[in-house]
Amino acid sequence: MRKRGHFGSLRCATIAVVIAALIGAAGFGSAALAQTPGTAGAVSLGDLFKPNDSVDLRDGAEATLREAAGQNLKLGSCPQKAKFKVTVKRGDPMFQLALAQARSNVLKTFFANESVFSGLEFSGEIGSKDDVQVDYDRMPDREKPKLHTSSEPPKGSKVKPGGLIKVTMVARDDVNTWQTGIQSIQLIAQNPGGDALVGSQGYPPVIRPNCEGRPEPRTLVLTYEVPRNPPPVVRLRAIAEDFANHHDTDIGEFPTGDWYGTIDWSMFAGDGVGHHGTIDIAVSYDRRGNLTGRAVGTEQVAEGNSPCKIIFSTPPRMSAKVVGQYTSSANTMSLQFVEREDSMGEHHLSCAPNYKPPSSYYPAAAGVGMVGVLNNLTVSATGSVDAERVRPQGETTLRLSLKLRKAQN
Repeated sequence: MRKRGHFGSLRCATIAVVIAALIGAAGFGSAALAQTPGTAGAVSLGDLFKPNDSVDLRDGAEATLREAAGQNLKLGSCPQKAKFKVTVKRGDPMFQLALAQARSNVLKTFFANESVFSGLEFSGEIGSKDDVQVDYDRMPDREKPKLHTSSEPPKGSKVKPGGLIKVTMVARDDVNTWQTGIQSIQLIAQNPGGDALVGSQGYPPVIRPNCEGRPEPRTLVLTYEVPRNPPPVVRLRAIAEDFANHHDTDIGEFPTGDWYGTIDWSMFAGDGVGHHGTIDIAVSYDRRGNLTGRAVGTEQVAEGNSPCKIIFSTPPRMSAKVVGQYTSSANTMSLQFVEREDSMGEHHLSCAPNYKPPSSYYPAAAGVGMVGVLNNLTVSATGSVDAERVRPQGETTLRLSLKLRKAQN
């Protein structure tokens, strides 16, 4: 004898047969369900409960409910979400509302035991008569698109000023048949001075009234020229958006040195305000033990106990030349910032009432001391550097986290 398989493993054709058996055997041919899913307006199923304020279903009500819920499972069309609303005739407001909610819970419990149905909604309220209504909404697009990018040269490759980076972006929004499809793809260069649009492409919507097939993938190919004075790490951010305003993002990093990465720093200053920031860094190796490169960073301010709040319209920035040494025999390196330039950014102070603000404010980024902090860094067998440093600075404590990795040459 052949064993019966679990319902979840049946093929689509078998699912259709099972649903037909569930909702067709009842012979419910009422005109109440002549409306098809997606048609505007609720459908009345009639009074499905026994009289005298009962919460028990009438004979035949279960078959009616199955047929109504089964409308959203018809194959070959857009799945629908069925919303059941129980109404009870007017009377004592508190009692009637409680009765409507109790009957709504009966429907919810009934469908909880019918594993073929899911995604249903239930509500109860006072109306003009005892009734159960069902309405249908097209299943919403809740899934974000999927974006895949590739590039020539590949991500992580070392690039030079004037070099070209060709980026291929493929966006899909086809996890199921009711996805809305790709609306746009764009590529943005994340520059220290502000993001710049490399290029974009918008796509028209493809109307599929009954979810015929899945939305097609969209492909965009753009070429970016590395600027004459590039940041330490060139970052290209690709963004795909569907017609439900869901996004997917992918970032490609292209260093200008043989090692590249970031320094995350933080310090709690004497003014009671926490300062933190990120510094991008890239250094090249001349094969004679010398390292040279650049560092560019920004500062942010966290809430603290100061009576004044610092509000930036443009954040403080720092840039510096980086010099250092790499000892291959010991797998160690040391780095130092020189020729440093700092910009205070644009900000204002918002202070507590009756508190006189300081005459000036100097960003913490401009005072972060790196001298001696980045010495004797260990380079792993894979070429990466991962170091933590803590250094007292007067009334403050500087904390650094350095992460470098080798570029693809």
